[in-house]
Amino acid sequence: MWFDLEIRQRLILTFVWLVILLHGLLTGLGIIPIIIEYHLGKRTDGHEYVPETTLRIRRKPYPEGSPLLTMFTTLKDRKCRDQIHNSTMTNWATLMPAMLPVLYVPRVEWNASRWKNRARDLGWRVRKAEKLKRKIPILNDMFRQTLRQSKTPFVGFANADILFDETIIQTLQYLIRVIDVDNWTILITGKRRNINITQSDVGSGGNLTRISFLARETDFFHGKAQDYFIISRRGLPWEEIPDFVIGRNGYDNWLLVMAQKWNAIAIDGSLTIGALHQSGVDGFQSGFTTNDNDTIGLNWDLVMGFNYHRGRTECLPYYTRYRCTDHQDITESWKKRNDIVLLQRPLYPHPDERYQGLGPKC
Repeated sequence: MWFDLEIRQRLILTFVWLVILLHGLLTGLGIIPIIIEYHLGKRTDGHEYVPETTLRIRRKPYPEGSPLLTMFTTLKDRKCRDQIHNSTMTNWATLMPAMLPVLYVPRVEWNASRWKNRARDLGWRVRKAEKLKRKIPILNDMFRQTLRQSKTPFVGFANADILFDETIIQTLQYLIRVIDVDNWTILITGKRRNINITQSDVGSGGNLTRISFLARETDFFHGKAQDYFIISRRGLPWEEIPDFVIGRNGYDNWLLVMAQKWNAIAIDGSLTIGALHQSGVDGFQSGFTTNDNDTIGLNWDLVMGFNYHRGRTECLPYYTRYRCTDHQDITESWKKRNDIVLLQRPLYPHPDERYQGLGPKC
């Protein structure tokens, strides 16, 4: 009898090992995804450190030193914005090789562009924007082209007057560790901070320490305007996105709402990504003050009747911030730059979030 029991135990043990080996083989082939549930508990303010949902994590760590983000932009050639554009080009080049900058030049301006050589001298890639509306590049066409021609796990667009510091790279490095970007669509955006180039010394844009200081000390702009979008390679259903033009209002809020409808993990990176918006003689809302009056409403006309109110940054379900204790406020944790964490918002913005204030409900 004891012999039969020993045989049964060995058979059971052998079966268990075979199951483990088979699971490992299928997982390695990508047939069975590795899945982990995060249940790290709730903070005392009702927010959760990581969303209580099932997220796939990466099977292998992303290689250190490899480019993380391809960031593209385009610009309108106006003499009054030369200082702004020069600062942006220098600033983005400083973030290489983790961030690879790309300049799109409208095909109608290709031969006359003053900025192609300047961008190439700084290490930028320069491409032609073929699809235009009223001579303005179309956003989803540039996204598609960039995805085809790049291999980075993230692709993004930012206006040509936005400066970043190294926190944009640090935030993406954190997200790529906790979310499998190959199998999930992630969209990251955030609030900007406004600076007037005649009043704030940003230098050439290449001094990341100065950019970081201004990002900590300058107040946030409101959440109705988003100046950058970063999307994982899995992307969005581009065929369902209207032909929005850049530099005009209306497409940013629409994208935030629809990304959630398409089950993207939509993240507000305002509290961990330093993004400075440079303004000159045309002020902080150049999309409203453009001289091309017949193009102001191009995007609004495509989605008439849309509820833009729900497309504010503070209405995104997830957000990043620096880890802080219950006795440490957000401003202090931002300045100390503790570890980044991903949190899930309650249904409505929490009044204790100082940068949001007591704004209207989403």
